Amino acid sequence: MKNRTFGLLPVLLAVCLMAAAGYGQWVEDSIDVGRWVGSLTYNSRTDVIYGASEQPGIFFAISCDSNKVISRIYLFSPFEIAYDSTDNKAYCTFGGCGDSVAVIDGSTHTKVRTIPLSGEPWATYLIWDPVSNRVYVSCGNRNRVAVIDCATDSVIDYIRVGRWPVGMDLNTRHHKLYVRNCDSESVSIIDLETNEVIRTIRLRRMSPEAGCYNPRVDRYYCSGTDNEVVAIDGAGDTIVSRIPLPQESGARAMVTKETSSLVMVAASSYFADSLLVVDAIGDSVVSVLSVGRSPSSLAWSPVTNLVYCANATSGNVSVIAGDGSRVVKTLRVAGYPAVLLAVPEYRRVYVGIPVAGTYM
Repeated sequence: MKNRTFGLLPVLLAVCLMAAAGYGQWVEDSIDVGRWVGSLTYNSRTDVIYGASEQPGIFFAISCDSNKVISRIYLFSPFEIAYDSTDNKAYCTFGGCGDSVAVIDGSTHTKVRTIPLSGEPWATYLIWDPVSNRVYVSCGNRNRVAVIDCATDSVIDYIRVGRWPVGMDLNTRHHKLYVRNCDSESVSIIDLETNEVIRTIRLRRMSPEAGCYNPRVDRYYCSGTDNEVVAIDGAGDTIVSRIPLPQESGARAMVTKETSSLVMVAASSYFADSLLVVDAIGDSVVSVLSVGRSPSSLAWSPVTNLVYCANATSGNVSVIAGDGSRVVKTLRVAGYPAVLLAVPEYRRVYVGIPVAGTYM
C-alpha cells in the first residue's frame, strides 16, 4: 500500500481514514489546514487532494504520499472546487459573495489566473463536464449558470435557470446537467450539447438539497417534499416515482455508483436521523439504517465497496456495507465532519471538518 500511519496533530481539521482488507477501518492521520473545510477534490494526475478552508481563506494541496500540505494559496472566502483532469487544472469559487473563479495549475499547485464573473455574486457550486471540457458554475443571486471553457479559461455563456441555483449533477448517459434551484423548489435540466434548459421540474414545498444520477437505471434522484425523494427519468425528464422518507425527514445527501442499482440517502429530521437504502430498479426502500446525528455527506469507495456517512453533530463517520445491509463500524473524529472524499487509489476517505475541538 502507498500509505503509512502518522501521529495525530493537536487540531483535527482534515482527517484521513484508511480502508484496509475486509472491514478494518481506522483513523490514519489528521492534517491541520485551517477552519471551515468545506470542499475536497482529488487531482488524479499528481495524486494530490485539493481543499478549501474558509478561515483564514486558503486553497490547499495535500500530497497523498506523505499526508503533508505541499501548497497553500490565499483566497478570500474560497468555497467550492472542481478538477479538470483533461487539462490538469482546478477551479475554485471565491471572493466574499463568490464572484470569481481561481484557476490552479495541477502540476505546480499555484494560481495561474482569476476568471471574473461580472455582476454574478454568490457564484458557489461548480462541476466539470469531461465531454465538453467545460466548468459550470451556479450563480445564485442572478439565477444563472456560468459556462467556462477550460481550453481558454473564459466565460462563454450564461444559462438562466430557476431561483437561487445551488448544487448540480451530471447525467452521463444523455449529456445533461441537473441544476437544483433552492428558492424556486425546482430542478432545471440543461442539454449540454446546446447549453439550453429543456425542462424545469417543479417540486413541492422543498428545496432540493441533495441529488445523484444512477446510470445503471438511467434515473436522477433528488429531494422532493419534506418526506420524499423523487426519481426522474433520465431520457424522458419526467417524475416516474416518489419514494417516501421517515416522518418529516429531508434528504441531506445522496450517493450511488455506476455498477450498483442502489442509491444511499442520508435523511435528517428533528425526530431521528437515518440512512435509507433504495433499490433503484424498483424504487423501493430495502433497508433503513441508524447513523449518527445530522448526516451531511456520503462517499462510496469502489475499491472496498463501503459507504461512508459523515454525521456532523455526532462527531463521527458511519461505515456502511455496500449492499446496504448494516453499519459495520463507527469512527470517532474531532469536530463536526461535513464533507467526504473517497480516493480509491489510496484506499482512503478524506474528511473535511469545518469546526474542531467540540462535540455535541
